[in-house]
Amino acid sequence: MNLKVSRLHQSTPFSVMFNRRANDFENYTQVNPNFDIAHIQPEAIAAQYKKVTLRRNKALIANHWRFCKHWSAWGSAGD
Repeated sequence: MNLKVSRLHQSTPFSVMFNRRANDFENYTQVNPNFDIAHIQPEAIAAQYKKVTLRRNKALIANHWRFCKHWSAWGSAGD
């Protein structure tokens, strides 16, 4: 698995693709997935969504910049 941090957007390919950190293959078979709905905090969900969206946008902008730089170099070489 590629966990190398990109210098362009300071994220790993895994975190960009799945919006989470890799869990180092931990065993979650004994975890109880049930939770109490009273503990859900809308403010925390909104903050996490904002953080994830910002990370994704940074990655998209960095990839777009890299593509445009590559494309312009390739296009000028063909003239």
